[in-house]
Amino acid sequence: ANLFLLMSSILGAKTAGTHTQFVQWFMEECVDCLEQGSHNSILQFMPFSMVSELVKVSTMSSPKIVLAITDLSLPLGRRVAAKAIAAL
Repeated sequence: ANLFLLMSSILGAKTAGTHTQFVQWFMEECVDCLEQGSHNSILQFMPFSMVSELVKVSTMSSPKIVLAITDLSLPLGRRVAAKAIAAL
């Protein structure tokens, strides 16, 4: 959970660099693990606010990734995903 809070603050900073690229790479790896059938996802600790931050700074933004990193079983998760996809 603390790692995701740190990543969220990195994405919220107004400067992009290697630290931002690391967050993008990390999220891509998380999505790859989900696609390979990993059931205990570390993404459960990601704050919802991080989704919109990723969409703003990320070159990896696609509806597929937004849906993969968002918990769609929760009403808030569905709203966050819908807003993020609309912002793409």
